[in-house]
Amino acid sequence: MRRTSLPSTTMSLILVFSITSFGERVDFRDYSLKDVVEKILGTSNPTTSEMLRLTKLEAKNSGIVDLTGLEHAKNLNHLNLWNNQITSLTPLSKLTKLKELWLSGNDISDISALSELRNLDRLFLFNNQIRDISAVSGMKQLTGLSLYSNQISDLAPVSGLSNLQFLWLGGNQISDVFPLSSLKNLPKLSLYRNQISDIFPLSSLTQLDFLELQFNQVDDITALASMKDMELLWISNNNVDDISSLAEMTSLRVLKINDNHITDISSLSEMTRLSTLHLHQNGISSISVLASMQNMSDLTMHDNHISDISALSRLARLKAVTFNGNPVKHFYESFPTLHRAKVQCDAIQCAAFSKAEREGTGAITLPQKTTSITLTQGSVSIVIRPQEEPVPLPLGRYDVASWTIDSKEANGNSWQLKVMPFRKQVIVTEKETAVEFDDRITSTLAVTRTSSGFSFKHVIADGSGGKAYVYLNGSRPQPPKLRVWNESQAYNKTFAFKYG
Repeated sequence: MRRTSLPSTTMSLILVFSITSFGERVDFRDYSLKDVVEKILGTSNPTTSEMLRLTKLEAKNSGIVDLTGLEHAKNLNHLNLWNNQITSLTPLSKLTKLKELWLSGNDISDISALSELRNLDRLFLFNNQIRDISAVSGMKQLTGLSLYSNQISDLAPVSGLSNLQFLWLGGNQISDVFPLSSLKNLPKLSLYRNQISDIFPLSSLTQLDFLELQFNQVDDITALASMKDMELLWISNNNVDDISSLAEMTSLRVLKINDNHITDISSLSEMTRLSTLHLHQNGISSISVLASMQNMSDLTMHDNHISDISALSRLARLKAVTFNGNPVKHFYESFPTLHRAKVQCDAIQCAAFSKAEREGTGAITLPQKTTSITLTQGSVSIVIRPQEEPVPLPLGRYDVASWTIDSKEANGNSWQLKVMPFRKQVIVTEKETAVEFDDRITSTLAVTRTSSGFSFKHVIADGSGGKAYVYLNGSRPQPPKLRVWNESQAYNKTFAFKYG
């Protein structure tokens, strides 16, 4: 009799059937990733077969460190792993159906594992530590590539990506832009905060309608003359003194040329579509060319040498304008349009603007440690800097919008603390008013438990509970990270904070 062998044979058949029909259990080494996958699939301990159901996975801000197990999601076409602590991309190397991949805000330095993902349409890798981007050279289908805030200097790998519709390269270590000269159909390009001085290779990019070049060392912009379809151009914080090559950019809607050495803006005369124009901190004395710009709504021209602003008298769509730091006076009756706009001016200009000569004035004094204070009253913002004599102001109640302290290090780095106090007011009377601030600044790292794990925020505040912001060279520095581990190192994760 062999009846005793039947159950064994049956069990063996059932076991084989189970494995081949449903696949093996996936070995996830990261519990945060496993939790996200289980919630999407609606199952626990998913198998390799079940992983094939995944076509889209959103797992941003989830504290994920290790992607092991994700290699079985071979049908993924959309993957978002933004703001985690990922270093190795090896498990993604065979996910060749991916169309859109977000890996921004991680700890990635090596992207070679992505080299075979030839079907990618959009790839986001900003805020990492990437130096070598040779892996993207074969991604001929890419229409969008975001690489800003990395450590990239060599752009040769992108020279053959002729289908790109946007290319974000700001915040890197780029000095040579010659590899971009072949991207003749590229419409949108960002190169802000690099070490670029020569932009002649960009002259072949005649289809550009969006270009960011701010915070570089550019002094010659004649290469831009061929870009007649340009709609947004940002070349602030460079060494430009001649903008005549922009004269034929009549499609421009936004132009930011502040913080340069420009004195003559007559070449802007045909730019009647302009709605935003930033001219501040140059050497400009005449703005008569602005008289025909009927679409102008946002105009900054503070810290120049402008005394006559009559060109603005008919700009009916003007919503915001800055005058402070110019010798502008006596403009109340002549400019009714300005009284429908938000105006930023100096204290003396404000006095003229509000008919203070008829309503009376007082004076305020500021703490000497502050660099500036901004007061608001209705639509008017008044920027005041400390001086030896009390600052005259029209009588009345003002809200304190902000106060700042600037500092410069020996290495050239500029720091700024900007505080927006909570419900702080100043009442100007006929007596001298001393303005004081609670300058106690606190930095709080807040941890909140969410359904998908933990959320971390970095909040800087003053003594009133108002928000405070720290800027390094004009930008907010990267928020801190928090490493959490136990004695055995079985748990060891680094969490990225967000500004609150």
